[in-house]
Amino acid sequence: FNLFLVAAHEFGHALGLSHSNDQKALMFPNYAYVTLSEFPLSAGDISGIQSIYGSRPNAPDRRPATPTSPKTCGSQISFDAITTFRQEVIFLKGRHLWRVYPDNSEAELELISALWPTLSSGIQAAYENTKDQILFFK
Repeated sequence: FNLFLVAAHEFGHALGLSHSNDQKALMFPNYAYVTLSEFPLSAGDISGIQSIYGSRPNAPDRRPATPTSPKTCGSQISFDAITTFRQEVIFLKGRHLWRVYPDNSEAELELISALWPTLSSGIQAAYENTKDQILFFK
């Protein structure tokens, strides 16, 4: 027996399904060996669960949204805040930050949450004090 299919059958019972007379259905009372790649749910299994819980009106888009990063060049560029941090210069904009190290002219783009996980967006100013701490103002 295939443990996945046995568990799926029992999960069907937990969801409220009873046995089916369709030999190809997941909820058929006798197990048979089936290759998982060749095992679609039968129409009876689907209609049975939908009769209990309803059908899904619109299937979600399975493609994840393509992340976009802010543009780094242009005459209209503005930042929410700019500060130093241990000799780095940090530019903050929305959810992103750019870090410029003293020995590198290329800015590195990161999410603010990668450096400060609890810091939310909406920063209006930032200041590094003499104790190497950054104070953020919203």
